[in-house]
Amino acid sequence: MRSVGLMHTIGFRNFHLFGYDCSMPEPSEEEKKELTDEGKPKYIKVAVKDKDFWTTGELIAMGQDCEKLFEKEDVDMRINFHGKDTMAASLWELAPIHKLQHYTKMLNI
Repeated sequence: MRSVGLMHTIGFRNFHLFGYDCSMPEPSEEEKKELTDEGKPKYIKVAVKDKDFWTTGELIAMGQDCEKLFEKEDVDMRINFHGKDTMAASLWELAPIHKLQHYTKMLNI
């Protein structure tokens, strides 16, 4: 995640991310019972835009990093996610930049 922010800082604006995600396939029933060293569930179910994703604490932290980067108003990048139904792509679709793109299309800018 940090590499995307770093590349933006040095001037890159177009990104193609392959297999980039902060979710995983649904764990087995046995895996769902696993706990972390702190006694919390290892696998966590979260929702983005009414779609459920399975993730872990580390991957949730990555998702939060994605959200923080995507929410910055000065982040003018175009990201193409290559992969089906990823949590990272769903977070990107919620980014404020997409609202601006909608208005610029309406105004033919």
